[in-house]
Amino acid sequence: MQLASDFHFQKPLPGVLVPDVRPGSAGARSGLLAGDIVLSSPSVSDLVIVIKSNTEKSINVKVKRSGLSDPLEITPDLSRDGTGRIGVQLLPNFCVTRLKATNLAEATSFATKEFVLLTASVFEGLKQTYLNFFSVS
Repeated sequence: MQLASDFHFQKPLPGVLVPDVRPGSAGARSGLLAGDIVLSSPSVSDLVIVIKSNTEKSINVKVKRSGLSDPLEITPDLSRDGTGRIGVQLLPNFCVTRLKATNLAEATSFATKEFVLLTASVFEGLKQTYLNFFSVS
């Protein structure tokens, strides 16, 4: 009997990943670099709330870069909708593990775990969408 091929698991890691920084943005001016990890926030949505609600006010964050963590001060720019923005892309920080099931019970266990993680990811995405569209007063 042929089992499903590889299963990919996302293991959450501390902080929020910054994969891209727009040149000239508040993030770039403060010293953020692509690949940095913002350790001061547990999730993307929490960090977005802090950025949006601190227009033109300094935010102190702890950033991990090349294995070292340093404090950084970021002052969000004012966006058209009146909220703060720093001009960076933010993603959850995680590592992907690849496993191959050896029997049906293991394949079922892997699939169940992946379903739970995927469901949680969908709800987190919906939460972020809600916060992005409805947090502006």
